[in-house]
Amino acid sequence: MANMKERVRAYRPLAPLLCALFVNMAGFSAVLPTVPDVLVGVICPGRLECNQIIFLAGLQTTITGLGAMVVAPILGGFSDDYGRKPAILLVFLASIVPPLILAYSMDKISVYLYWSLMLIGYILREAGLTAIPFAIVADLFPDPRKRAPAIGIAMSAISVGMIVGTLCARVITTEQLFIFSAVLQIISVILIKVFYTESHPKRASAENIDPEKLAPLLPKKESRSLIRDTVDAIRNSKLLRLMAAVAFMANITETTLQSTLFYYLKAVFVFEKDQFSEFNITVGIVAFVSQMVVYPILAHNLEERAVLWIALIGGAINVYLYAFSWADWVVYLGVLFCTFYAMISPAIATIVSRGAGPEEQGKVQGLVISVRTVAFILGPIILTPLTALFLSEDPPFHAPGFTLMIGGTSMVVALLLSFRVPRFSSPNPVLVTGD
Repeated sequence: MANMKERVRAYRPLAPLLCALFVNMAGFSAVLPTVPDVLVGVICPGRLECNQIIFLAGLQTTITGLGAMVVAPILGGFSDDYGRKPAILLVFLASIVPPLILAYSMDKISVYLYWSLMLIGYILREAGLTAIPFAIVADLFPDPRKRAPAIGIAMSAISVGMIVGTLCARVITTEQLFIFSAVLQIISVILIKVFYTESHPKRASAENIDPEKLAPLLPKKESRSLIRDTVDAIRNSKLLRLMAAVAFMANITETTLQSTLFYYLKAVFVFEKDQFSEFNITVGIVAFVSQMVVYPILAHNLEERAVLWIALIGGAINVYLYAFSWADWVVYLGVLFCTFYAMISPAIATIVSRGAGPEEQGKVQGLVISVRTVAFILGPIILTPLTALFLSEDPPFHAPGFTLMIGGTSMVVALLLSFRVPRFSSPNPVLVTGD
């Protein structure tokens, strides 16, 4: 019991960040189930299908991916130069105004204004919602034994915020939901502004940095081309190059799930709104338990590479179970393997953070996010037509889960690539002491 209290006390510096992430994510995700209905009702009144909305959704995905690819390293560098607090505040502030617009009016002009401003919010959130918290965790916990579990705990705050936001969407009326969303996001800004103390180190320390560190590869001065700096950093570091490749392949799987899974479940197992809601909540709960409990335990007792391997193997099983499901209970069996799938992102972030100096954490996390977003751009372009083809009445051959099979195979490729990640010369102390 005393040992548990000491561990809880050790992670107390994270409390303001965790509270802010939870509140912000709850507010942001509360309106997500409602927005499509509002957009269809305003742009295509009286119709169940709306080509304009489909076009806007595709355009939003493309612009968000392209924008995040450019903004992520810029935002990471901004946090290294000017501090984590202004960077995370910028991410939170960007999505406050859009829900206030729909809370005031839901006419066509307001809807298009909401969509336009929300693009900025989506880009900044994609670029910084995980990268900046990961950099904060690296600032607060230089000891790898504590850093890895702390990254999992930060991810779990985001997951539980999504669960609570989704539940709120089911009990709050549409008119009140957008005000509720804006209020929660404003509260998250206040929490960061008042209670979070800047964690970015004022000067770098050369102690306890792995030889594979990335700091020398990243520019200290203003650069002629940020994209060129990103390419050079990836090309010149074996660690960053490998982790970027692993993140890219893993995100091909993620974009496969995001762009095809719901259509697959509806076509094959006739999922409806309530079943989708139950599925989302179940996935959210499993991800929360994984990131809050399972990942910290594994990270405390195993080296970073081993945790990543376990996560990728479980993630591949998760996707393959979806692809080859013959009954809906098999789908929910696959959900259990989300326990491992949910560990992939924090495992990658932990390894990347081990290879960077204290003043470069924002940059390197932003670089990996930038590479990941390329998968979100390319994935829908390739996979959406394939999904439509294999779910049609006349597919080339019977394999409704064909695109999910591609996603599972992409995860296997990520696993094979991860086997080349070198063992750190400064091993996790827990492996030495057996603590």
